[in-house]
Amino acid sequence: MKRLTRHDILNANDLPREEVDCPEWGGWVLVRGLTLGELSQLTSGGGSTIDLNTTALVACVIGDDGTPVFTKDDIEALKAKNSVPLMRLVQAINRLSGLTQEANDELKKPTEPEA
Repeated sequence: MKRLTRHDILNANDLPREEVDCPEWGGWVLVRGLTLGELSQLTSGGGSTIDLNTTALVACVIGDDGTPVFTKDDIEALKAKNSVPLMRLVQAINRLSGLTQEANDELKKPTEPEA
């Protein structure tokens, strides 16, 4: 493997995407993982779990071109929707963002020093 340059890192298309089945709505939804900046905003802002989840949905439910489908103006409308498909989307966003118990456990493991 090569050593990455600043240019390589900053220009890498590294946000994972996933299609999530939402049979309640008759199709699937495309989501992506959170950026570090989005994660920072979510975790520093406080708020209820519902507010955090809807904010993540607004940022990470995307169209084919990668742009968000929702805006902040849609938060109250999202809160009025069926929680089952929305929580399925939130779980996918969390998984893609490394926000699972497995990912947390992996971060706590000691690293092996390079030889």
